[in-house]
Amino acid sequence: MLTLATAAQMQEIDRLAIEQHGVSSLTLMENAAHAVVDAVDSLIGGPDKRTFCSASVFVSDRDKVRSKEEQAQVDELRNIVESKNNDPTPRVAVFCGPGNNGGDGLAAARLLMARGGCKVRIFFVGDRGKMTEDEKAMEMRLFMSGRRIEDFLVDMTSPETLKETLDYEQQKILDR
Repeated sequence: MLTLATAAQMQEIDRLAIEQHGVSSLTLMENAAHAVVDAVDSLIGGPDKRTFCSASVFVSDRDKVRSKEEQAQVDELRNIVESKNNDPTPRVAVFCGPGNNGGDGLAAARLLMARGGCKVRIFFVGDRGKMTEDEKAMEMRLFMSGRRIEDFLVDMTSPETLKETLDYEQQKILDR
């Protein structure tokens, strides 16, 4: 990954855009969201150039006893992935946490859904109490467009529990 600016540098760029050039922080979020939509289009081919692919789900812990809620989540995931084999529409999952980057993600999800050509699900990860005012404004825009956000819960009771849910590449990153 190419780093164009550190977090501190990006905050300074945002501050200068707002203070010296009169660009609102919500406009900055919308602009970032448009850039994300463009990046998604380059990855999945744009709304008019979608390609078909096949997918499947492999659950490696088949012997694990799951609660009804856990089994329902596994079944839902399996149904989503397997439905991909019958419906070529690309799926995009947007994970947003509290903060302005999360606001960018909410705006990008809204724009992707409005444009069409893919199915979008939005997951909020983290403490909603830590959402910024701008992120709350983006959430309101999302709700006003008739969309909703799903809360995404991750079992963080132990590092081993988290590692069990990650694939090999993700585990290597976590181990760094």
